[in-house]
Amino acid sequence: MRLKNNQTENFVNNPNSQFNLILIHGNAPDKIVQYSNTLISKLGGKNLNEEMRLIKLSERQVLNDSEILFKELKTKSFFSGPKLVLVEATSDKSKNIVEEIIKLKLTNPETFLLLLGENMSSNSPLKKLIEGQPDFAITVGAYQRDLNTLEIKDMLNNRGLKVIDHSCLTILKEISETSGIMNLNQALDKLQLAFLEDERSLSKEDIESVVLEETVQNYFLIVENVANGQITDTIKEFRKYAAGRQNFSSLISFLLRYFKNIQATKVKTYTRIPYFGKAKEKFESHLKIWSVEKTDKVINLIFDTNIQLREKSYIQHKIKVERMLMNICSFIN
Repeated sequence: MRLKNNQTENFVNNPNSQFNLILIHGNAPDKIVQYSNTLISKLGGKNLNEEMRLIKLSERQVLNDSEILFKELKTKSFFSGPKLVLVEATSDKSKNIVEEIIKLKLTNPETFLLLLGENMSSNSPLKKLIEGQPDFAITVGAYQRDLNTLEIKDMLNNRGLKVIDHSCLTILKEISETSGIMNLNQALDKLQLAFLEDERSLSKEDIESVVLEETVQNYFLIVENVANGQITDTIKEFRKYAAGRQNFSSLISFLLRYFKNIQATKVKTYTRIPYFGKAKEKFESHLKIWSVEKTDKVINLIFDTNIQLREKSYIQHKIKVERMLMNICSFIN
């Protein structure tokens, strides 16, 4: 069976276990990875990796020894839950092997086979083979298309971000066209982290500072160490970041937002953690370290330091910020 374009998103997010032989193909590698990761998560459920119910192979391995694939499909998982076998970089060379798998009925709602291919022609023997099994096999197309500025603006709005003018949208559109939609999403995620709860509209310089210079990564390295009370590592990361800089207002704002988020989460103002991925894990660990009282002290210290920076010369700024970071570390030591 061939999945139509307008059915793709719904199937990927709500897969039917009836289809246990799935070929994902197209000219968008980032989309192929995104679709496969979502399907693996939705079909495999929890503890998939821990219970070794996900097996990854390359086409080269399978072509060198097809018994590896047959053995994995025939072997049932020791744990409850379906087993998923993923074969990467699949091409028409695997057509005869897949044909044998279909003949032997090695896939079922408890044993899924996911094939990740690249751009395949409409006459691809493998693609035609799978589309000819409508009862249990399906092909999913993952093709790249260029986003227009209105779509990018909607993506910004969904993250609570605003931009000053059209030049900002142009930068983001260039990222989408040159690096793919997945990289654009990652760039927008970074912007959301860097300017969380910042109500002003973002400038071209704001976007470039985060997307092109990886500023947010530097911020998080400093924030992670200071929130863990690690004075030596905090100062080391800060001095690397501060080299040649005169203005630290963006770092101060980021640090202030981070501890305000801890404070808000502690008093249940937020209904969910305002971070994702590894940043979320680290934030949750910091929630356990920082009490409301200590967090209030940090917020007051950052606020007072920010006032002082406006009054002092640039020469003193680095010293002031470094001393502030050391004082924050001392609150939990």
